[in-house]
Amino acid sequence: MNDNMEIDVAGFFSWAYGDSRDEDFGVMTAENLVHKSLYGIAPRRINWDAYDVVTSDGTTVEVKCSGKMSTRGYIDQPNPTYDIRIKDPWLVCENRYLGRSCRYADIWVFTFYSEDRSDYLDPFNADKWEYLVTTSDWLNEMFGNQKTVRRSVLLKAGLKPVGCVDLRKAVDALACNVATLH
Repeated sequence: MNDNMEIDVAGFFSWAYGDSRDEDFGVMTAENLVHKSLYGIAPRRINWDAYDVVTSDGTTVEVKCSGKMSTRGYIDQPNPTYDIRIKDPWLVCENRYLGRSCRYADIWVFTFYSEDRSDYLDPFNADKWEYLVTTSDWLNEMFGNQKTVRRSVLLKAGLKPVGCVDLRKAVDALACNVATLH
């Protein structure tokens, strides 16, 4: 970097996150929408933590993301696959692994961005996202050690899509019955 070079924060964000079709951008957008809908308490996103969102009552939420658009253009994948693997989670606040494998978060939110026309692409439009909500206990009971699950399987198993407006209600309804791991 030369001596006259100033750090341009806005320029950095435009360079790093300027393509809203990018998969990483979609993941962060989905996590942020869930965080906002659930009134998450973290002041910022913590990458690689054991969960993505924590609510004011301590409920932890894992957010999984998929959609029809990517940097490669339209993905003919109306039935995406989500990662549900059991793993030894990293606990950022304690700077350690838990030391046992599990599905750590209390609640799982499977997000799906439904817009498939690039000229209408706006991942900040909450109306274009839908959510399937369940618990780690349910995933363990239904899928055991399975590593992935298709959206269609979650729907056939009884999960009902909800919009952003009803997301908090769906999470709250499940959270009161969760036996927390932490």
